[in-house]
Amino acid sequence: MPTSLVSVANKPPLDYPYFPNRFMGAIFRGWGYIPAEKLADVLQTTVDNVKNCAEKMGLDPKIKADPIWRKRGYVTIVRNMWHMLSYDQICKVLDLTHSEFDIVLKEDDFLFTKLGVISPICEDALYRELTREEEEKAKNIKEIVKLYEKELGDFTEKPFDFVKKYYEKDNAPLKVSDINGDLRLIYSYFALYGDPLMEDDCDPFPDKLLSEYAEYGINGLWMQGILYQLTPYPFAPELSGGYEKRLENLKKIVKKAAKYGIGIYLYINEPRNMTEEFFEKYPHLKGHTRNPETKRYSLCTSTHEVQEYLENALYTLFSEVEGLGGIVTITASENQTNCYSHANEDNCNCPRCKDRKAYEVISEVNNIMARGVHRGNPKARVIAWDWAWPREQIGDIIERLDKSIIFQKTSESEMEIVKGGIANRIHDYSMSNPGPSELSKTCWKKAQNEGLECSAKVQFNCSWEMSALPYIPVFDLVAEHAGNLKNEGIKHIMLSWTLGGSPSPNIRLVNDVFEKGWGVEDFVKSMYAESEWETVFKAQREFSRGFREFPFHIQVLYDAPQNSGPKSQFFTEKTGWNATMVCYPYDDLKTWRVNYPEDVFENQFRLVCEGNKLALDIMESYHGEKSERFVETYNCMKGCYQHFLTTYNLIRFTRRRNEAENPTAEDIEFFNTVFDSEEENVKDTIKLLSVDSRLGFEATNHYSFTRRDLFEKLININWCRNYYKNRR
Repeated sequence: MPTSLVSVANKPPLDYPYFPNRFMGAIFRGWGYIPAEKLADVLQTTVDNVKNCAEKMGLDPKIKADPIWRKRGYVTIVRNMWHMLSYDQICKVLDLTHSEFDIVLKEDDFLFTKLGVISPICEDALYRELTREEEEKAKNIKEIVKLYEKELGDFTEKPFDFVKKYYEKDNAPLKVSDINGDLRLIYSYFALYGDPLMEDDCDPFPDKLLSEYAEYGINGLWMQGILYQLTPYPFAPELSGGYEKRLENLKKIVKKAAKYGIGIYLYINEPRNMTEEFFEKYPHLKGHTRNPETKRYSLCTSTHEVQEYLENALYTLFSEVEGLGGIVTITASENQTNCYSHANEDNCNCPRCKDRKAYEVISEVNNIMARGVHRGNPKARVIAWDWAWPREQIGDIIERLDKSIIFQKTSESEMEIVKGGIANRIHDYSMSNPGPSELSKTCWKKAQNEGLECSAKVQFNCSWEMSALPYIPVFDLVAEHAGNLKNEGIKHIMLSWTLGGSPSPNIRLVNDVFEKGWGVEDFVKSMYAESEWETVFKAQREFSRGFREFPFHIQVLYDAPQNSGPKSQFFTEKTGWNATMVCYPYDDLKTWRVNYPEDVFENQFRLVCEGNKLALDIMESYHGEKSERFVETYNCMKGCYQHFLTTYNLIRFTRRRNEAENPTAEDIEFFNTVFDSEEENVKDTIKLLSVDSRLGFEATNHYSFTRRDLFEKLININWCRNYYKNRR
């Protein structure tokens, strides 16, 4: 594997037995998303052969691939081809060199982690003539595809239609954020994460989106900033190629956003670690490594040269880009940066930092960056997020922070919860458990006593409990959390990580709580028609009650199937693959449930689904004229339910499969009941996706599933039924 980030597994790719072979699977998954000419090149055959194979599986041979998938959906393509094509072939599909793909894997919100940090031994998938058995499998796929196409019809909305609407001309009056000096910071709903400032035709903040944000009270938008891509890098100038273009594009974005009363903030996670080869030239700057096998080391911030670089780079950036709003720092976790970003005082192996305290290094790095920012623009804000700071040293770090810095903490940090009788503590963020925690309140109070302003990091639209929707309609939970923060005297709020950036009722509700002191009933009355608000109010209450039952654990968030949802497949045999972060749940029930016993884990998702279903029944009982907002809220409830129902069905199936090595007739009857439930669920998801192109989308995951993926799930269900039928 030609990358230092992903290692090769000692096992072959997953077998998808309903596909005739891997190259046919690649055609099925790539058709309409990857140009036929590119597929032909990758599979080393002719375009006619590729079209013929597509037609044999019931796909329209005349369909043209929309180029938007290469720009905005490449993560979906990578995910779908990971077990189908070799590494070289995936690079060719994306028109990337190995080193360019390595950057995508590393900088696109840790895509290599989502893929599992491990790749199957995937040989090149190459075209050849089909055997008789493969022809039969292709024919069976075609029959299933045609059957469901006839039943389900075509799209009303196409993928990315919701994005395209934001780029349409709009003559509506310009809206300007009227929030006072308190910060309401969010990530663009659909901004590219990796290197958006090099993309001239992928503006992350179109005017219509900025106007909606302003209307909903947003006055700050954040995006990733890598210093050596934005300013000249003194140690290796070649890494700064294109920085002038990025700066010019950033200036345009800052100027445009300012018209709406919105500032642009950069997420800064610096200084970036470097390879062993880099330090052959600069051995005196070589710091800690968390794993010598990766041959990557921190650029030690205890050295004068690195300190000077950090301060001057940020000074240059904020001098050059007039009006840039500020930065948000993470100085522990995320990428390996300073020598204590992934170390503690017992294992730090930097020759300089091992003799220092973590709190000295972390506070020093933040103060250096703040000094550079404020030299360039005294009005810019510096927000120091304590993500993964050593808990016992948070107070020591706060005491040493420059008083101009805003201290930020995740609101629910280490909050103690009990679900289904199982105790856990919250790591990461949660919507099903409104904060803040006692630890967060203590840290904010410490910062306030030290003269620092405070910010809360929250997720008020969606979270990794459910990321593939614009927002989760749990107004009761959002209002409770926002009210709690207001009572703690919190002024600033970072409303989302990369997920949860949609302009939504939830965001409006937060500002109504802070600015007007409203409760949920007043808010719902203001947002929905007079004839429908009471229905929405009752429905969201049941939805909130059900959502509180989510079996929270950070590993459940990242590894259980709810984020990939109805795409997630049934496996009749154990795969041996471990679930990966918000990408491949496989059949790894042990990892999904973590410390929840299997029966408790299953029951918690049953409770969530029951609450969802009760809310949907209430919404469906309303027969009056429905506003656009009502329909949108119903769609979000429905989409949540579909994702959670798939998770519940997969848990039920996998538990029983694991117990029944030699399934009885009773086992098979149970399996078929689950398959029937899931078939209807997938068909409902296809119908919803056909009218609402936001379903399944998240800014860094792109589409978790496509219409084709859902058709493949129906093929998977059909194959599983036949598998057990033949075992009777």
